[in-house]
Amino acid sequence: MFSTPLFAQNISIPGITGVDFDTTGGSYTISFSTNFNVHGIDITSSGLTLSYNDVDEILSLYGTASASFDGESMDVGFGDADTPGLVITNGSLTEVALSITDEFTLRSLSVTPEGLGFEWTGSTNFAIYGGLTAELGDDTFDADVGDLSDPGIVIENGDIIQIDMSISGEFSIKQLSITPDELTFIYSEADSQYEIYGNVTANFDGTQVEGALGDEDDPGFLIENGDLTHLNIGVTADFDVKGVTVSPDGMTFEYDSGNDYFEMYGSVSVKFDSEEIDATFGDADDPGLVYENGSINHVNFSLTADFEIKSLAIVPTDLTFEYDSGNDYFEMYGDLTFKIGSDELTANMGDADDPGLTYDNNSIQHVNIGVTADFSLEGLKIKTTDLGAEWNSGSDYHIYGDADLSIDSENIDVDFGTFSDPGIVVRNGNLHSFEVDVNSDLKLGNLEVETKDLDIKYSSSKYEVTGEMSITEVFSLSVTLGEGSQGGLEIDVSGSEPRFKVEALEIDIEHANLGAIDLKKLDLKFNSSGIEESDVSVVFPQGWEIDAVMKFTGNPAKLNSIEIDYRADNIGEAIEIFEGVQLTLLGASVDNLTKPSELTVTGSIETIYGGGFTLDGKSATLLQMRDDVTIEPNFFEINGDVNVGAYRSGSDSWHSLIGSGDIDLSIGTITYYLPFGESFCNRLPAGSCLVREWSGVKASANIKIPGDPLIEASATVTLDTHRNFDALVDVEFIVPHWVPFIGGKHYGSVDGAVRYKHGDLHHSYGAGWVRIKTFWHTYHVGAEYNFGSRKVSKIGSGTISSIQREINDDQSKAVADGTAPQMVIHTFDVTDPMPNTMLIEIDWAEASDSALISVIGPGGNYELTKGVVLSENDSTTTPTLTYEENMDVVFGDTSSIFLYTSPSAFNEDSSMAKAKLLDGRYQLVISFFDQATAIDSVTFTPLWQAPDVSISASKTDDNRFELEMDYWSTLPDSTILSFYVASSAETTDGKLIDHVDASNFDEEGYGTETYELIPDFVTGADTLYFYGIIEDGENPPVKTEVTQGFAYQPDIIGQLVFPTGADSLKERQRVFIDEDVDGSFDVESTGGLELFAITDSSGFFAISGLTSDEEYELRIVLPEGYRIVGETDRFGSEIIQFDGTPQTIVITMEAYTEED
Repeated sequence: MFSTPLFAQNISIPGITGVDFDTTGGSYTISFSTNFNVHGIDITSSGLTLSYNDVDEILSLYGTASASFDGESMDVGFGDADTPGLVITNGSLTEVALSITDEFTLRSLSVTPEGLGFEWTGSTNFAIYGGLTAELGDDTFDADVGDLSDPGIVIENGDIIQIDMSISGEFSIKQLSITPDELTFIYSEADSQYEIYGNVTANFDGTQVEGALGDEDDPGFLIENGDLTHLNIGVTADFDVKGVTVSPDGMTFEYDSGNDYFEMYGSVSVKFDSEEIDATFGDADDPGLVYENGSINHVNFSLTADFEIKSLAIVPTDLTFEYDSGNDYFEMYGDLTFKIGSDELTANMGDADDPGLTYDNNSIQHVNIGVTADFSLEGLKIKTTDLGAEWNSGSDYHIYGDADLSIDSENIDVDFGTFSDPGIVVRNGNLHSFEVDVNSDLKLGNLEVETKDLDIKYSSSKYEVTGEMSITEVFSLSVTLGEGSQGGLEIDVSGSEPRFKVEALEIDIEHANLGAIDLKKLDLKFNSSGIEESDVSVVFPQGWEIDAVMKFTGNPAKLNSIEIDYRADNIGEAIEIFEGVQLTLLGASVDNLTKPSELTVTGSIETIYGGGFTLDGKSATLLQMRDDVTIEPNFFEINGDVNVGAYRSGSDSWHSLIGSGDIDLSIGTITYYLPFGESFCNRLPAGSCLVREWSGVKASANIKIPGDPLIEASATVTLDTHRNFDALVDVEFIVPHWVPFIGGKHYGSVDGAVRYKHGDLHHSYGAGWVRIKTFWHTYHVGAEYNFGSRKVSKIGSGTISSIQREINDDQSKAVADGTAPQMVIHTFDVTDPMPNTMLIEIDWAEASDSALISVIGPGGNYELTKGVVLSENDSTTTPTLTYEENMDVVFGDTSSIFLYTSPSAFNEDSSMAKAKLLDGRYQLVISFFDQATAIDSVTFTPLWQAPDVSISASKTDDNRFELEMDYWSTLPDSTILSFYVASSAETTDGKLIDHVDASNFDEEGYGTETYELIPDFVTGADTLYFYGIIEDGENPPVKTEVTQGFAYQPDIIGQLVFPTGADSLKERQRVFIDEDVDGSFDVESTGGLELFAITDSSGFFAISGLTSDEEYELRIVLPEGYRIVGETDRFGSEIIQFDGTPQTIVITMEAYTEED
């Protein structure tokens, strides 16, 4: 109440109660301390001044006070004297304009005014407008309370009827930074709460989320009793959280007042490192994100839909993707299934302590998945033991570790490698490569094999076994599948159980490297059950080889036998197995299979000796033997039958032309210990015995020569390495059956001999001292059968002339004049190859009567030449014959020999020309002038002119020899040229180099054959001479002159030295030049015969034929348990740097065990 003593008049103002003042006293200014009410607003003065201007009749109130309304109270300013806050003019209230000066509470919300006006707007209404800062716990935010024309707070009659503000500035709530976008801030009287709604952007811990803070009907921000009770942001746009992009799909971000933190939950898709995954971000009870105290301390996505990580298809089972706040990265763990192509693998991606995936710095750092169950991959069954899949880079996953494969219902232990060398690589979700190491042995059908370095690979839509394995039942030979021409072993995955496709497998092994008797070209062929038999080539010590068959039995398969069945259909196919000995048949088995380095061969063998040739369409040879045989690494022994002068047609049985018998024969090197024998000498001090060696052939034989027979001989025979044949014989002579009166009778045992000089059949013979009848004479001392001419001739001298005279006198008949002759005609054909001369032999039943001999043929009548003996000579040569031309009459002969040739066969100087008889039919006409004489036989023998031959030799820069023979032969198709080498200018000690079939000749029979020689048989410095022999199959061999001498020394002379007690191993070791550096000795069938030598009993060897300035690998395959010093196993080698100068090397061996 205003009161003044100057005025007696009291004035009341409408709308204001509690204020009465007097205007009668004129103008005044007084202190005002009375409480009053202005249109429902209670004013309590705290320092008001009342001023009245009686001129204008204006009453004003200024100073400070407090205003209370609708349960709220606040300090207000009433202006000052110049601008009073309350003005009454002429008794009417004209203005109330207050300012709120201090913090106040508005509906329990602490508010700090920021230029906040409190003004009467007419009638009973007041407006509060301007700006304020609201406090919410420790947080504040600025609000816009409008302006006077549109105030945010409206009071009517002292009641608040509106609180409607807007928030425009960024603010933080619970350390959540909010940037408003048309955010409305109102108070709901009905709900007694503040409500904030509109669009906002929330920022927290580096994450920015755009969303809706509800709307008028469902506000997202609620404040009750001054506290935050609800904050819910509906996230509407993608956002990033810790480097992960989240795409919301009905996701909520809200404040959990009970836990005093923010949480996020709902359906989302998660994007990181180019991957996108549909996920569940928890729910209200278990939210996926928790933001507390300014930090995100929990982000957890539950993965529910299929997705890909680095192109690997993932099917989640119980998979979590969460943020690890301690490590500040995302991690993924739990159970899942991942796909490789169409195959599914059950797996685990670790746990919270050891997650399988980490995501940091906006990229996946690693993906590691453990395979937990067996699975199939492209049909192959895999039984996991410790198998994991790990992301490498790009779209590649490496699967590595340990697992088993199930093949043929058996578990195979395999190694899936390491991360850097994985067994499986998955690229773009598909199988890119599969290559695992096999650790366990395999069973291929019925054959067990030992793994060495074996892999299983997947390529071109199939699994294949490749690499090295050892076939234990075949001498533990190693084979590398999938290398060179050797294919791999396919795994058939088309059925319910994978299996090895053994029926498509063929294993080729070039070299067994077993020792002196070796195996080559093993061809192991399988069927669906495994292996039953396989082809193989058996190589003997001197390098010759024979095809054989290996046979297996049982399951697992065991090598049961190696069987040899070889037969040469003709002489040309015969194999030279020793100098002068050729193989035509071998039916045998390989024994001692448990000791591969000591293989032996036993069985039946057929051999020929002295070289084969073709005669009249038949195969012929000096000796043919069909025997039992034993072949050891350094010995060759035969026991059986022998034919002398053997022949056959095609592959028919052999027949004897000269004789037959039985024989015990040994080929090889024999060591003699003199004088006591090996057993006793071994117990004596070194040097007590004399040790000697002999190499060649020894035989004991019982032979009948010829087949009539003429001689039955028990012989002890030797054949040396030069093919010379000598026999001391105990001979029983039998008179041939065609000798009158005494034919077939025995004359007792006498001494005799058989000698064969290789290449010189003219000086080869069999002889005995008896009475014998030849073609044209009878002898009384002895007889000789010459192997070259195939004639029997007398040896020595005696009463030959008187016997012949007596027979001629008894049988001579006078020729009756004028009588017509009796004729005997023999018809014969001359066919290709046409001979130069025809030999006619007439064997009379008794001394012949007078007869005229003539031949009629395509050339008309032919002039005959009769053979006459001039001299019988000694026992080593055939009789000397002369020829009587135009002699066509016989008288008193017991045998008659005639020759006829083509009319153009002689030159003007009567020397033989190279002319041939005409082919066609001929007739031998024998005309008797008296009584006809009976004929035992008539033989027609075609003769071909002896060949001509010469030889030349030259030495090359690489220590080889070029040999060349020029020749002429009437029978070039059957001509053989033999090259010989000798250490002197004589031909008696010559060594055969090789036989060469004539092939480079013209239509007249002139030709040249060449041969390149590496003298690997020479073990020291020597002078070498060369000569040749030509054989046409019909005539005696013809020798060339001997060439000049050539100084020679092998390129390498070496010696193997073994430890004490192993001296026996020095002998028969094969040393070879590994020209293709494949670790094996090659023969013709495996790439060409490589240079080699066989050591002698002292371990010495020699090799030639090397090229200057080249490096060579000298290799030795040693017996088990021995190796070159410094090497790791028995397959040792030495490197030879050859500069063209002969070298001498010593190679020292040592004993070792596998543990070494």
